[in-house]
Amino acid sequence: MSIYHKVRAVERVFYQLEKEVGSFQKSTGLGCVAGCGKCCTKPDINATALEFLPFAYSLFKNGEAELYLDQLNNDRSTTLCPILNSILSPGK
Repeated sequence: MSIYHKVRAVERVFYQLEKEVGSFQKSTGLGCVAGCGKCCTKPDINATALEFLPFAYSLFKNGEAELYLDQLNNDRSTTLCPILNSILSPGK
């Protein structure tokens, strides 16, 4: 399977998961507070390489992979996920 097809497969899983979570939230009334993201700042939350495949592929396709890798290697000031960190600290 090509990398493109793997990326699309992961995206399909995420899309289905998003639909199911949305359905759950709608039927139960339970959900996250808008804009919270606190669960993402917990140091014991882990993610697999597979979860980052669409993001990595996007960086590669846009010619930004090397730049992003350099930023990861040079900025050890936080243990926060670099993707979330860039959202919380724009312009970094």
